Amino acid sequence: MTDNSQFIMPNIVLLRKAVKDVKSNALNLKTEYLKPIQEKCERLNLYISDLDNDFQGAIANNLRVKIKNESTSIGVYLQSLGELSEVISSGGLSQEDMQEVIDEENKIKADLKNTVLKVKTLFESTVTNLSGKLVNIQDVRIQSDIFESGKSQMEDKKQSLESDINTLTDKKNSLNKSREDLIKAMDLLRDKNLFETLTDLLPTGDDIDKINEITTMTAPEIEIVKQGLTAFKKWMQGVGEGFKYSRLQQARLEMEAEINNIDGQIAYKNQDLDSVKEALRDVSKMESVDTARNTVVEEVNKALGSFTTFCNSLDTLIAINMYSEIGKLYQDQLQYLNSIIQEYGKPI
Repeated sequence: MTDNSQFIMPNIVLLRKAVKDVKSNALNLKTEYLKPIQEKCERLNLYISDLDNDFQGAIANNLRVKIKNESTSIGVYLQSLGELSEVISSGGLSQEDMQEVIDEENKIKADLKNTVLKVKTLFESTVTNLSGKLVNIQDVRIQSDIFESGKSQMEDKKQSLESDINTLTDKKNSLNKSREDLIKAMDLLRDKNLFETLTDLLPTGDDIDKINEITTMTAPEIEIVKQGLTAFKKWMQGVGEGFKYSRLQQARLEMEAEINNIDGQIAYKNQDLDSVKEALRDVSKMESVDTARNTVVEEVNKALGSFTTFCNSLDTLIAINMYSEIGKLYQDQLQYLNSIIQEYGKPI
């Protein structure tokens, strides 16, 4: 007896999505990174598109049509064999008539075998053709080439750039804070007319409290001045007895120049980082192509395996003279092919 559970149903939705993923990723690479592998992805897309077209065409236009058409002939042959078998079993025929019936039976069996052979040959040639295309698809190396090309080095570069940008950003933020502290101190000293009082020198941060002996300042105001002068000392790497206003102004300008310089470095590294990220996005797309390729191969192989099982079952039934089961096997295979076609008609 035949059993259509022997025909493994491929996941056509998964197969169609994989074919679509190969195309969308292979044809949307944005950089020149790993160009030889990109070209492999593009070639793989062509191979898979060709396979998909042939696979659908073979099922819808060749195999299904052949099985459907030949099922009628098989039905006629089987009916004739059944009738002849009854005649032979009934007896009562002369030896000459019996021989004629047996000869007719053998002729019908030969015709049936010939019809089955044509169907079997079509299925076998389809398996051979599609299997050859699968071999070409499997021979395209992607993941292994990506690994050997030094993807990890590009990932290391990304981490290094991100670390550099974070370090520069912290340095810029610290400088901005120092600059703001210095500006607040200078503005306060200017507002209190302390620059005129102190001529061209200002006290150090340690004895800034002495300013109260000259002018009245609140504790918060004194703290503002201290923070500004501390920022100045840190920038100038230490000073003598006092601070000249001109040097405070010079320090502010130098801080602003350094901040601008850091901004330039950050912008340059961000540009480099963007290129690295884009390259890694392309790598991810190429890896997706490789994954989708494996899905295509796996799902198509399920169908090819089922076609081979069908052919082997035909051989077995013919060998053991179970002609009555051939019609059932044909119907099982036709149902199998129709199920695949129906899956292609569903949205994904």
